[in-house]
Amino acid sequence: MTGFLLGFWPYEAATPMHDPQNIRAQLKSWLLEHASAAPPETFTDQLPILEVGLLNSLDIVEFVLFIEDLRGEEVDTDAIEPEVFTNIDSLWEAFFAPLAA
Repeated sequence: MTGFLLGFWPYEAATPMHDPQNIRAQLKSWLLEHASAAPPETFTDQLPILEVGLLNSLDIVEFVLFIEDLRGEEVDTDAIEPEVFTNIDSLWEAFFAPLAA
């Protein structure tokens, strides 16, 4: 089932939390679509997102809203540490792995 986040981004609304590959692929797709800088040719789960300039401060706000939609619940923004946005692996661990357990 496809839905829309803020009316402009298709995503899988019924994504099972136990499917890390699907979640990781959707995170990568969003980042590539909204990248502030040209993404490198190879985008691995260890690519340093902020270091290569894929997100700026405004992008992070939209990205958190996207993550909330994927999770199906709000993110405690007061508890977010900057390291969470290091790469796809750290995003998975912070926002999705606890829900998959």
